[in-house]
Amino acid sequence: MKNRKSSLPRPFIAALALAAAVGVAPKQAEACGGGWYEAPMIDYRIQGVARAEKRLEEGQYAQAASAVIRMIPHIAGYKKATRDPIINRALRVLAVATTRSEGSLDIGKLISKDQHSTWLGDTAEDRQANLRFSVAALRGVKKLKVLSDPTLESELGEALALVPAFSVEGRELLHTLAEKDLLTTPEAYAILAKLRGEAGDADGRTAALQRCRAMAKDAKLCSANASGTHS
Repeated sequence: MKNRKSSLPRPFIAALALAAAVGVAPKQAEACGGGWYEAPMIDYRIQGVARAEKRLEEGQYAQAASAVIRMIPHIAGYKKATRDPIINRALRVLAVATTRSEGSLDIGKLISKDQHSTWLGDTAEDRQANLRFSVAALRGVKKLKVLSDPTLESELGEALALVPAFSVEGRELLHTLAEKDLLTTPEAYAILAKLRGEAGDADGRTAALQRCRAMAKDAKLCSANASGTHS
């Protein structure tokens, strides 16, 4: 028996193949001949989260955070990681941006007022609520990792260190990573330097600051954060 040829035009078949390759959802549409086919419907969150990740890497925390909040306004409702990898990537971006903004995101002009919630960090309570969100989000994303991820652990250590209830855990995590040469961010070294200084470890503080300055694009990040500007 001869194989039955597909009634779909070649362009539509190609579109379906592309959709499968890039991970887009199908949408029903009418073909030129009157039949129906499944046309790809692009999930714009993929590109949006990728742009937010880029902004985060560039240190543009307000832009990164606002992009996530505009795209997923209900993201504060996620108390842990989900089955959706896009949501989990967005959680990580918002959590890290919030941590490095010390719980106070300068996004008042970048998102609508109905999306402000506690993100602006107008009060100490709001700032701590935001930082606790960061801890919960990063813990959740970390649990999904089959293998250890030093960068994610470094980011979690940063967040833990800024919440009084978790500061000891954060210091121990950052110290352990540093001892194994697995601390991957200058921000984490800056916080570790601050914590060591508060504990009276002058040599440890100096060592952490040196690593921070060696990694940071702007040395001011190290001296400012290590001097105790975190609230």
